[in-house]
Amino acid sequence: MSTKTRYVLGGVGMGVIALALVVVGMAVGTGRESGTLHAVRWMEAVKAYGESMRQEGQEVPAEVTLSELIRRGFLSESDAGDLLGMEVTLRIHVDETQPGEVLAKVVLPDGSTVVALGDGSVQPMRR
Repeated sequence: MSTKTRYVLGGVGMGVIALALVVVGMAVGTGRESGTLHAVRWMEAVKAYGESMRQEGQEVPAEVTLSELIRRGFLSESDAGDLLGMEVTLRIHVDETQPGEVLAKVVLPDGSTVVALGDGSVQPMRR
C-alpha cells in the first residue's frame, strides 16, 4: 500500500472515530456542538498518544482509555465533558472494512454500556 493510500485511509479512519465520538456524546447527553468539539480533541489526542508510544519504542495498544489520555496530558478534564468519570475506551487503529468494529465504548454510571461502531451506529452492549 502506498504512503498516499495509507494517508487517505488514515484520514477516513480518523473521520469515522470522530463521528463515533460525536454520536456517543449525543447518546449520553453531551450536546451536538460540544460533542463535536470534544470529538475533534479526542481524535487528535488518540493520534498523538499512538505517535508518542511509537516514538518511545513501545507497542501501540489497540485501545486507550479516556482516563489514560487525561493522565498522560493528551487531554484535560474539561475535554472529557459529560463523560468525565465514566469508563471510556477508544480504539486507536481503525479498519474501515470492519463496520461492526467497536470504535468507542462507554460504561455509564448505571453500569450499562454503549458502543459506537465503525458504521456510525451507537448501540447498547449486552452484558
